[in-house]
Amino acid sequence: MDRITAAMGHPVGHYYERYVTEYLTEANPNWRRMSPFIHNCAKLNKLDCIHEVVNLLMDKLGYSESLFELAEELFKEALHEAAAILYENVAVSEKKQYSEQLALCQYRLFTIRIGNEQSRNFEPACYFQPYVKRLDEVDQLDALKDLANVYRSLRGWDKVEENAKKMKIKAEIQYALSHEEKRNHREPIKKTRNLLF
Repeated sequence: MDRITAAMGHPVGHYYERYVTEYLTEANPNWRRMSPFIHNCAKLNKLDCIHEVVNLLMDKLGYSESLFELAEELFKEALHEAAAILYENVAVSEKKQYSEQLALCQYRLFTIRIGNEQSRNFEPACYFQPYVKRLDEVDQLDALKDLANVYRSLRGWDKVEENAKKMKIKAEIQYALSHEEKRNHREPIKKTRNLLF
């Protein structure tokens, strides 16, 4: 489709909206076609197309895991708005309310929603706080640090202290594990974004 569009002298993505409405809505969803299409839409910032395609996929069971993996790719590529659409839909579809995947979706959404306007950061922080304990230990440390920084910017010192105490306990555990002599050195050790201290 991109080659045909280029041959007709139109910019890439010119027919994406029509492709969704005229072809994808009638076709049986095929992840091998949908995944690159969503990725291209993200690069071109065609968020409406992503919404429509994700809605088509969410009608079918079994695409939640694939959407989550694609959201992680988009997040790493700093295509945050597109990733947020996928994370939101995966979070809604997540049946296991205590799953780590749901918590990770909420963590990513929290980091995407935090901005320079401090007054707007309070709501995402409050919404995300209950999900922290569902993350793995290393992600919990990063999440607690991020929450503490948001509360610090809002001068919520009681919340800063609460999160700092939790961080201290978790950091001590991670520090002990990383220096344990009997630990199998071939096992990959997940690390926090910053140093443990």
